[in-house]
Amino acid sequence: MRWKWILGVIGLVIVGLIVILYIIVVTYDFNKLKPKITQAVREATGRELTLGGDFKLAFGFSPSISIEAVSLQNAPWGSRPEMAKMKRLEIQVALLPLIHRRIQLKRLILVEPDILVETDHSGKSNLEFKTAEKPKAGEKREEEREGLPPLVFDEIRIEKGTVTYRDGKKEKTYSIKIDRLTASLPGGDKPTDLSMKGGFNGQAIEIQGTTGPLAELMAPGKPWPIKITAKAGGTTLTVDGSMKEALKARGLDLVINAEGSSLRKIAEFGGVTNVPDVGPFKLSAKITDPAGKLDVTNLKAVLADSDLAGSVELDLSAKPLQVAADLSSRNLDLKPFFAKEEGKVPDTQKAAKPAAKKERVFPSEPLPLEGLKALDARIKMQAGRLQIPGLAFTNLNTDVTLENGNLAVKPLGFILSGGSINGSFNLRSQENNFAFALNLKADQLDVGSLLKDLEKDQLLEGKLDAEVDLSGRGRSIADWMGGLNGRTIIMMGKGRLHNKYLGLLGADLAKSILRLINPFKKEEDFTQVNCFVNGFDIKNGLATCTALVLDSDPMRIAGGGDINLKDERLNLSFNPSPKEGIGVSGVGKVSLNLGELTKPLRLGGTLAHPSLAIDTQAALTTIGKAVGGAALLGPAGILAALASTSPDDKNPCLTAIEAAKSGGKPAKKAEEKRTATEGAKEGIEGVGKELQKLFNK
Repeated sequence: MRWKWILGVIGLVIVGLIVILYIIVVTYDFNKLKPKITQAVREATGRELTLGGDFKLAFGFSPSISIEAVSLQNAPWGSRPEMAKMKRLEIQVALLPLIHRRIQLKRLILVEPDILVETDHSGKSNLEFKTAEKPKAGEKREEEREGLPPLVFDEIRIEKGTVTYRDGKKEKTYSIKIDRLTASLPGGDKPTDLSMKGGFNGQAIEIQGTTGPLAELMAPGKPWPIKITAKAGGTTLTVDGSMKEALKARGLDLVINAEGSSLRKIAEFGGVTNVPDVGPFKLSAKITDPAGKLDVTNLKAVLADSDLAGSVELDLSAKPLQVAADLSSRNLDLKPFFAKEEGKVPDTQKAAKPAAKKERVFPSEPLPLEGLKALDARIKMQAGRLQIPGLAFTNLNTDVTLENGNLAVKPLGFILSGGSINGSFNLRSQENNFAFALNLKADQLDVGSLLKDLEKDQLLEGKLDAEVDLSGRGRSIADWMGGLNGRTIIMMGKGRLHNKYLGLLGADLAKSILRLINPFKKEEDFTQVNCFVNGFDIKNGLATCTALVLDSDPMRIAGGGDINLKDERLNLSFNPSPKEGIGVSGVGKVSLNLGELTKPLRLGGTLAHPSLAIDTQAALTTIGKAVGGAALLGPAGILAALASTSPDDKNPCLTAIEAAKSGGKPAKKAEEKRTATEGAKEGIEGVGKELQKLFNK
C-alpha cells in the first residue's frame, strides 16, 4: 500500500501549494506594479497611463485583476487630454505563472470605455505613438530586469463602450456605440478574429471577420491582411485584401462588395437624409493606391434599373484635387434624384404670402462657378440611355475636361426625341468673370415627342433642325444674356400646330388669327403647317430676327423685329398673308374681309410681362402695299420676310432659311421685282369699302 501513501503525500503537497499560492496572491500588493505598468506603457507609447483606483484580485482558475478610473493620455495636439478613459479595466491572468510571481496576461476587458481616435489638420493620427529607443547590446529593459511581462493579450473585450473618430481635415466627427466587441489575439503571426455588435446613427451594426496580428498593425511596409463583413442599414459590406500602413490607410489592395435593400437606409446610416428610396443596389470595386493615388477599378454598380461601370482615379495629394474617370452605362436613371418629396410642405411656406411676380427672367445673382477651381477632372462618359425628369438621352457620348477652372465639354453627342444632337460647350474662368461658348446642331428633333416627354401640351408637332452658336461673358445669367453674341436658326418641315396655342394670344386676337390660318376648318384641333423657319442674329445682347415664317395651306405668317436681352424688352411683329384672296396681286382670292386679313400683331412688353396687340401702323402700311405698292415701314425683319417672298411661292421657307443664314439679306427673285403701279392696278377695286370696315371696328 506504499503507492497510496505516495499519492497521499503528493495530494498534500498540491493542496499545500494551492494554499501557499492563494496566500501569496491574496497578500501580494499588486499596487506595487503600478509604476512598472505605467513605465512600460510610457516606453511603448510615449503616453502616460493613469491608474486611479486600487488593484482588486478575483481568485479562481483564471484569476483577474481589476482597477477603476483608468485613462491613457492623448497626443499633445489632441482635442481632449485623454485618448481613452474607462470605468473599469480588468485583466485576466494565467494561474500557474503566478507561483513564480510572473504575470502572464490572457484577457483584457474594458468596461464602459470612451475611446477617441482623431487626426489633426494635416492628417496625423493620435494612434501614432512614440516608442522608447531600443536598448543597446547587452542592456536590458526595465521590464526585463524586473520581470514585468510585455503588454500582449490573448483576447481583448469591450463592453458598453463608445469609439469616436474625429477627422481634423474635414472637421467632422463620427461616433460608434459598442454593445460588445471581442478580438482574439493568439499572438505570433496568427490572424486576429474580430466580432462586434453595436450601433451608429441610431441603427444597429454588426461586424465579423479577421485581420492580421495586432502587433503588426503599426509595422510599416508589411501588408496587413483584412477580411471583414459588416452589416448595417440593411446593407452587407465585405472588404477583402490588405493594407501596408493600416493606420494611415495607405498601401491599399482591397476588393469591396456592397449589397443592400435600400440606398436611403444606408444613406441615413451615414447621416444623409435626403436620398430617395429607389430600390436595391449592388456595388463592387477594387481599390489600390499606387504612387499616392487612389485607383478604383473594376467598378460595377447597379441601382434598381440603373447601372454604371468603369474606373476612377483620384489624386488626393494634388492641389487642387485631380479626378480621372472612364465610365459607361447601359441605363442611368437620375429622375428619382431630382424628384421632390411629396406631402411635405415646410411651415415657412404654409404661412408665406404669394410671391410677387418677377420683373426679370434672367437672374442677376452671381453664378457659383468658383467651385470649378476646387478640382481638375477628365471624365469620359458613354451611356446607352440617360434619363432626367422629362428627358431621355440615348447614345450619349461626351468628354468633360476641367482644368484651372476652365470647363470643356467636347464632344457632346446624343439622341433626343429621335433627333441627333451634336456640339460642344466651353466655360473659361477670366479675371473677374466667366466666358462661355455653346455650339449645338440638332437634326430631325421630334418636337411633339419632346413636349410629351416634358409633360407639356403638344402645341406643335413636327421634326425640326436647329443650329445654335452663342457666346457671352459675365458673372451671372443676366450678364451673359446682356452681352450675348451669335445666332440661332430653327427649321421645320411638315407639321401641325394646335389651335389651342392661339388661346395664349387673347380671345379676340385668337379668333381672328384662327380664321387667318385655318378659315375653313375652325372645328379641328390642329392646323397643318407646311414649314416653319425662325432665325436670330445676336450682337451685344440685341437679338434681331433674320427670319420668321410660318406657312400653312390657307395662310402665311411672316414676322420680324428684335429682342433686347439686356433689358428683356420685346419688339416683334407678325404679318398674316392669305394665299387666296380678294383679287390683289400676290394676295389671291378668299372670302374674308380685308380688315381681318391685314391685322398685323405686335408683341411688346418684356419677357416677364409680354403684351400682344394689333399693330395699327403695320396694318396701314400692309394695306398700302396691297393697294398702291407702298414700302413696308415695319421692322426690318418683316420687310425681309415679306419683300423676299410672296403668297404664290411654293416653298417660302427656302427663302427664309437663306435669310436666316445670311443675316436677313436674301437675294430677291426676278419675278418678285414688280412695280408698285402693277400692284395698284390689280388691287384698287373694292379697297375703300374694306378700309371702312377695318377702322370702324
